[in-house]
Amino acid sequence: AGGIQNSIGTNSAYASIGGGANNRIGNDAIWTVISGGSLNQINTGVIGSVVCGGFSNVNGAAYAFLGGGYCNTLGSSANYSAVGGGLGNNVGDSADHAFIGGGLQNTIAGNAHDVVIGGGIRNQIGSFSQASAVVGGEENVMSNSAYHCVIGGGYRNTIPFGWYATIPGGLNNSASGQGTFAAGRQARATNNGSFVWA
Repeated sequence: AGGIQNSIGTNSAYASIGGGANNRIGNDAIWTVISGGSLNQINTGVIGSVVCGGFSNVNGAAYAFLGGGYCNTLGSSANYSAVGGGLGNNVGDSADHAFIGGGLQNTIAGNAHDVVIGGGIRNQIGSFSQASAVVGGEENVMSNSAYHCVIGGGYRNTIPFGWYATIPGGLNNSASGQGTFAAGRQARATNNGSFVWA
């Protein structure tokens, strides 16, 4: 519709670029849209996905939404996922039904499913995690294969492994095992079903 040096690849039926500069939709990317911005990209073979704007964002997933921001990425086959905005946020390959609301350098690793990072700074959810969430805070880490776990916020809280573990916030807390809860400062809930408030 406008802009400069935008391109749509071959066989990308029903695709559109609204404006901006140096935006690119790859080959065979059907029913895709880049609304504007600059240096945004929808990868080859992607179906039904959107990049609304921003700068240097990459969408490699089908039926996925990238709202804007700067240098955000939706990985290959991270289908039905979304990044709202922010800077340097990444949803890894094959992490389907995943969501990052915004913030700075938050990461959902590949092969995680149905997980959420609301925002914050450098929060992480590991591979093969499922139905888990980091709401916000900074440098909170939920490592691989966390099932139905929650970190509400705070700073450098970790769920090293576990099912149904919860850290509402605080500082340097750790909850592992099944059904554990850790809160306060440097609390360590390691036995199944334990509640530790330090």
